[in-house]
Amino acid sequence: MNIVRARHGIFILVVIVSTSLGACWTEQPVLLVGATDADTDTDADTDTDADADTDADTDSDTDTGPVDCEDIPGYCCNEDCPCNDDYFSECALTSWSWEDDMLGVCKEVLPDGGVCWTVDDCWILEHVCAGAFVCGCNMDCTEDDYYGSCIYGTEGCCDSSSGNQCSAGYFCMPFSDGFDVCHHVLDDNLQCWTDDDCAGGAGTCEDAQLCSCNANCISVVGKCDYD
Repeated sequence: MNIVRARHGIFILVVIVSTSLGACWTEQPVLLVGATDADTDTDADTDTDADADTDADTDSDTDTGPVDCEDIPGYCCNEDCPCNDDYFSECALTSWSWEDDMLGVCKEVLPDGGVCWTVDDCWILEHVCAGAFVCGCNMDCTEDDYYGSCIYGTEGCCDSSSGNQCSAGYFCMPFSDGFDVCHHVLDDNLQCWTDDDCAGGAGTCEDAQLCSCNANCISVVGKCDYD
């Protein structure tokens, strides 16, 4: 007996029947139904594409805006956090304010326009505040604060090609017309003649007026803007 596997899951049982007809053998196939092929199509290749948009690219910008006044020391200040004490009511910016959210320090109001914490204390437009020192907010400094003097920002003509003929604290500023002028050295990162006076160019010098020795005007110091 031979078992032959046919297509479509049906087995064919071939029974060899012997006969005595002339010593010949004949084969008659017998078809058995019922044995099914277990090799069924189990293809479960369904579309499981879960390619949903999971883009979580949210804005993680932590710039929360103005400084919270409760987070700074009580003696510090800025435009949003003014000084509360009537006596120490002037918010004086410092040489470090530009890198510290423009925080200043509450100082006593000075009596007249001759002395200054900053140039804002000077009453004459052509004056600069020279020699003042104010320690930065939340800083430890080796020296105490002291006010400066309001003095003219320029002192006369000079020739920058011949070296500096200006007094101590002044330098010879060159002008394109050749009429150079002695201007006061500014190193507080607050007052400025040019952008270089604003922390080496970190800020912009606003409202400065530069006058050569041949002009009918006097230079006016500007203020550094770090916005």
